[in-house]
Parts: sequence; structure tokens; C-alpha cells
Amino acid sequence: MQLSNWTWTVEEISIPGSPILRADEAVWTGAIINESGEMLTTSDPLQRALVVDVQLADGTQGQACVTGIDDGPGLALLKPLIEPPRAYDFLTLSSEESSLGQRLDLFQHAAPAREPEQRSMSVIERITAATGYDYLRVDAPETPAPEGAVLINRRGELQGMLMPSPWLQWHEVGNPGGVYAIESPRVASVALPLLRTGSKRIRLGHFDPLTHATSSPLRSGAVQTGITLRYTSPQQRPPSTIVPLVVGEVTLDGKDAPAGSILYARLSKKDQPGYWISTELFEPGVFALPVEIPNNSYIGATIEFWMDCRRSSTTAVYNPPFGGIMELDLAF
Repeated sequence: MQLSNWTWTVEEISIPGSPILRADEAVWTGAIINESGEMLTTSDPLQRALVVDVQLADGTQGQACVTGIDDGPGLALLKPLIEPPRAYDFLTLSSEESSLGQRLDLFQHAAPAREPEQRSMSVIERITAATGYDYLRVDAPETPAPEGAVLINRRGELQGMLMPSPWLQWHEVGNPGGVYAIESPRVASVALPLLRTGSKRIRLGHFDPLTHATSSPLRSGAVQTGITLRYTSPQQRPPSTIVPLVVGEVTLDGKDAPAGSILYARLSKKDQPGYWISTELFEPGVFALPVEIPNNSYIGATIEFWMDCRRSSTTAVYNPPFGGIMELDLAF
């Protein structure tokens, strides 16, 4: 996954905050929404991923971490893990509803290129869906990867963010073949406050069932201000069976990690997409992480561990006996 921050100029209006996020083989867009670098994007491409690789327009490379995700509105919030801290260009979310016929500029990174694609289009329909959010239909042809592309109004504000077709179909938003964007006002007033609580509400099948799984399937990836992301194809969970288990003690800032904390692990191996798994701590300072893999291609993979958007210096290698237990203590 990769993310880049871009600055655009349209009709002498500076449009800041446009990062590109990539995760393995796909690209989508999103938006940096404040000076601290918070990134708003669509949730569908993220799947299990907690961390995405980031590349800024000035060449800076780093990572961003998912701090909140909600597959109801189909949005996710990330924070940059780039040192030293910096002030970011960003897009302000519009507080005003759009009107039919209003002209908006669409920006998206359809590929990991330095310059985003830009097109002008009109609002041809406004709907309020069962999700409780407002959506705009624009007069754009359906494109292969519109996820997270941003719609900018004449004031240079973020008016909407394009939603991926699978999400639209799942929630029965709009008509097939239409291009729809979630509109900013209710995102700013309702979705963002919820995402900032750290909520992770995700559809079943796209996330580890031991962590906040609810009722529906999800994919894997990253985010942008405009942002562009690359994502892996949906990861299929293996059939239920006895699986290897990593167990041990875990500390956060020198103290037992509190119950309810989520421990994430990423399996990495050459020529394989990063594969994320996770588990919730039911007791302070103690974890048990089932290591279910999609296929035997991950034998020998390096396992890195994440909690609270921090990576442990301790790693492991996935090469256990069938149904074996690996003991490992982790510090964050």
C-alpha cells in the first residue's frame, strides 16, 4: 500500500492534501483532512490491513495506520506514522449541501503517477440512502477504480468522495452503473466523530472474527486527501480447522496492555501480498493469536506485530507444526 500527498491548483484555488495510497496491486484515492495529516478514504479496499505504506509528493516515504473504520458509511480514517511530525496540506470538508447541476472537479489517481487525473462534472441526482448519509450522482462514466476519488467545489472544499461499486451494490445505494459519492456535510458532523473514537465496524468475511466483526464482508488496502491506494484482491479465509497459535504476554508503555486492546500481525513474504490477522485481548497483558493463512505460500513468512499503531521490535517466522503453539512476549 502506498500514499502520496499532492497539492493541486484549480482556477487559482490551491487544493492541498491529496495523498495516494497503494496496497500491493491496486490504487485508490482519498483525502488528508487536517493539518495533523488525518486521512479519510473508503473502507472497502482496506480489508484486514492496519498499516499502509505512504509516499509524499516531496519523496518522503513512511506509513499510515487505520485508526477508525466503519463499513456502514464505507469510510476509514488513518493517521500518518511519519517522523518527524509535520504540518500537512489538507482539504476542508464542505458544510453545505450540493445542488442539482452544480459543477464539481473530480480528482483521482488511477495509477501511481505524480499528477492526478482531473475532470469537471455535474451533480445529476441527490439521494439520502438507508445508511443515513447523503449521496451525489455525477455525470461521469463508471471507471475501473473510482474508490475514494475526491469531488472539489469552486471554493476548493471537499464536497464528496466516490464510493466503490461493491459497496454501493451491498448497501443498495443508487442504480447499477451510476457513479456516486458520499457527500461531506454529514460525514463531517456524524461519520468523523465516530471514526475518531477508534470504532472498527467491519463486514464479516473481511476481518478477523475475533476482532469487532459485525455483519458483512471487506477487502484490503490504504488511503489519500485526495489519496490513492493500491489493494490486494479479497483474502479468503481457510476452512475452520486446528490452527497454529501464538501466545504470550504483551505490554504497552511498560504496563500490561489493557483488555479490549487489539493485537495485529502481518505476514510478509516475497511475491505474496501482505496478510493481516488480529485478535482482541480478553485479559490484561495476555494474548492468544490464531495464525490462519489463506494457503501454504505463507510458510516461512516473517510475522510482525502491531498494537496502538506501533510495531513491536519482536518478529517471528511462520513455520510452526500443524496445530502447534508458539510462545512469544511482545512490548510496544
